[in-house]
Amino acid sequence: MGLLTTKAYWTDAPDLPGLKIRRDDNRNRSEIRWGTPVDGSNQSGYDFEGLGTSGELGGDDFPLGVFTHHNYPILLGSFEKFSLTLQLQVYFQAHDLLHECRLVFDHDETPNVGAHWHDQVTLPDVHPDDAVVHVNGVEYTVTITGFLVGDGPHKTKQRTFDTPENDEFSAKIFAQFKQTGPSGS
Repeated sequence: MGLLTTKAYWTDAPDLPGLKIRRDDNRNRSEIRWGTPVDGSNQSGYDFEGLGTSGELGGDDFPLGVFTHHNYPILLGSFEKFSLTLQLQVYFQAHDLLHECRLVFDHDETPNVGAHWHDQVTLPDVHPDDAVVHVNGVEYTVTITGFLVGDGPHKTKQRTFDTPENDEFSAKIFAQFKQTGPSGS
């Protein structure tokens, strides 16, 4: 196992009302917010905070960072489902390897009427252009393996999660660099 670090920042987003993107390199954190708050207080949005952890190419999955969804009553116009892109940098110290990839999150913004007021976030796939890396003649495929959700022994990896209205939800995002063949095969 070797030390790896992650950094990320939000890049591509549709032209959402109230869109704001902030990056704090000192805290290794990036935030994106959208919508006009109904009660004048908070916008909805995402945060990503990169981690320093142990991990290895071809090994078990490891945490990339902590993802937080902020779900508040907002006015958003015609946007109900949209995608947001996080540019991610993973640095494997043992290999002096910096791999950059784009993660595209799908967001379902509920209209805050009816029985289901929870917004849903779907775990991203790695953009196809960024899903393969070659190191020392070996090919690895980058896969996002899940949001780690729950407490204590009840933790599970999930592809989606719901965040209730007027709430925030955080989960670690896990990934794996799985060996898929020799370089060039």
